[in-house]
Amino acid sequence: MTLNKQTIEVNTNIWSVPQWVKVAITFFTFSIGGILILALLSAQEALLGLSTELIVVISLGLASLLILVTVSFWSFPNSAFTLFLYWLIRFLREQICLLALLGIVYLLTVRVALFSFRGGIPLINLILLFLMGLFVQPVGLDHFPFSWMKRFFKLL
Repeated sequence: MTLNKQTIEVNTNIWSVPQWVKVAITFFTFSIGGILILALLSAQEALLGLSTELIVVISLGLASLLILVTVSFWSFPNSAFTLFLYWLIRFLREQICLLALLGIVYLLTVRVALFSFRGGIPLINLILLFLMGLFVQPVGLDHFPFSWMKRFFKLL
């Protein structure tokens, strides 16, 4: 009987989103908001080769999307949207690590001051992405939180 209870508990807790993932996504949201404010207040013509207007548009779009994701992760942790995003994070963990490492290498090659607002915040984001990809549990195409996701990926 005890073994059966543990199996049920493990199956119900396998899709609960850890607090550190929620905190990392919240930090991403605030940092994109900071980059948006920096781009709006910047008197420069370009930042890392991109025009200020393009940075504002990209930051506004990312901030809107990340606010939606952050609210979903904190307020609706068992919703289909949240569990799908968490499954994607777990499924794409190697690609997330690779993307973070490439971003760190890019920051180092463009010689951004890493102890400034412009270089430090992206560096912290990339380190958090790397750690998220490194420490999140892997999942394959045989484990889905919902049956409709399994049918959808079989169709693909």
